[in-house]
This record gives sequence, structure tokens and C-alpha cells, in this order.
Amino acid sequence: MKQLVVLIGCAVFLSGLGGCQTGDVRNVKNIDYSRIAGTWKAEKSPWQIVISKDGLVESAIFPMGEAMVIPNKTTYIDMKDGSKSSYKSGDFPLYYYPERSELEVTIKVEKIHIKFLDNEIKGSNETLFVGAISEDGKQWDAVIAERFDYGPRFPQGEITPKLMKFIKISN
Repeated sequence: MKQLVVLIGCAVFLSGLGGCQTGDVRNVKNIDYSRIAGTWKAEKSPWQIVISKDGLVESAIFPMGEAMVIPNKTTYIDMKDGSKSSYKSGDFPLYYYPERSELEVTIKVEKIHIKFLDNEIKGSNETLFVGAISEDGKQWDAVIAERFDYGPRFPQGEITPKLMKFIKISN
């Protein structure tokens, strides 16, 4: 079963990389987003995603630096050494398929600049989450795959999807 979920996640992610687009489900009338609205916290990871009652991603906690990122905004973080780091976000598209109770979210951080002491990371990250919402609406079992460029010190390597469980911690 896990292999099937991983394969489906890979197919969805790779079709997105190749330019294959699904329709914008947010433009479909009469979708009730209350089932997915709220704060979703990942187990064993800093990831946290907040979804509005309109079916939009309001914010996310991005693991690298545990920064709260907001769609199409720049977040600045004060570092312990007095320097500042920044995260410039892009779109955070969300697709919800109520007939199969499936949720797909992409978090795009277009420019990352983390500076601490003499160390610096510059790059970008795009993370896709896709998976089913439980019958009771309190758990989201997602396949996560990320594509990033953090410079020559941290090469991308192979895109390896993994499973991640999210728990809805608030409505």
C-alpha cells in the first residue's frame, strides 16, 4: 500500500514539474472547504499549514529555520548572532477533491537567504503535499516531495517522496 501511495505521489509531483496542469478547483462553485480549514501540524516535523475557510493556504511553517511563510510575501527572521535571514514566498496553490477527500498543497519559497555567523545558504524550495483526509477530518496522510536549490554545498539529489502524517490541531 505504501508503495502505491508513493508512486501516486511521484506521478502527481512529476506531472506538475512537466507542466501538466489540473483545473483550478478553487474556481469550482459549491465546494465546502470547512472540512480542510484549520491548522494542520505534521508529526515528527516542523511543517505546519494553515488553510482558510475559503480554501486558501494562509501560512506555513517552513522547516529550514522554522520560519512562518505567507504566500507572496517576504518573511524576515532575526538570527541569534544579530544577522537577518529572509524567505520570499511565491504562490501556495491548493487543490481539494471532496469526492475522494484528497488534498494537494504546494509551498513555494522562491528565495531563501539564511545567514548565521560566517555561514550562508541561498536558494529556493518547492514542496508538494498530496494525500487523503481521514473520514473524521482530523488526519491528513500526505506524500511529500520537494525540489530545492540551496547552492553547490547542498545539491538537490534525487527527488524522493516520503510519507508524512498531519493532525488538524485547530479549526
